[in-house]
Amino acid sequence: MGAALLPWLRERGFRHILLYHPLPHELNLLPLMEAYPARYYLPKVAGKELTVHPFGPLAPGPFGLLEPTTPPEDPLVLDLVVVPGLAFDREGYRLGHGQGFYDRFLKEVRAATVGVVPQALLFPALPRDPWDVPVDHLATEAGVEAVKRPAPGPGPVPRDLQPVVQEAPDLQRRRVADHEVEVAVAVDVADGQRVAA
Repeated sequence: MGAALLPWLRERGFRHILLYHPLPHELNLLPLMEAYPARYYLPKVAGKELTVHPFGPLAPGPFGLLEPTTPPEDPLVLDLVVVPGLAFDREGYRLGHGQGFYDRFLKEVRAATVGVVPQALLFPALPRDPWDVPVDHLATEAGVEAVKRPAPGPGPVPRDLQPVVQEAPDLQRRRVADHEVEVAVAVDVADGQRVAA
């Protein structure tokens, strides 16, 4: 897997990379440190959070992980976070160990993110929760690809674009962006539910 990452790393020129010390079932990318010159860091569990530490001496930590003993650094120094997972989907969501460490961490960092996964464990979609944070790129044996996410659906109509004309109780006009759209709404008086006409 490291060989598939190398051309992408060189093309992008990342200098500060957060790796991970692998569990027995995770891909071992530590050999990247010899193949690609950069400053490398490892995460460390601190309560319910992950902290960032320069690569150095390791000691046993929670969950059977080997963790760095070096002092923590500001995660904003990172320009790439390499994210492990049991599996990923094509939208960049991962199946982790259920503790949420990486989701909380990824919400706070501004670095590019890449999930590493064998192609056999890359699925069209995985179950996800509202707090799950997807990665930007996926690395498999075939190389690295940017994640393709569906375009977001329409969000709530801004307050200043709320219904501007009400011609009858069952008809409303809403102005959306620069276009005026008429939406007919039938009101079921019996149970008070609104049903689009």
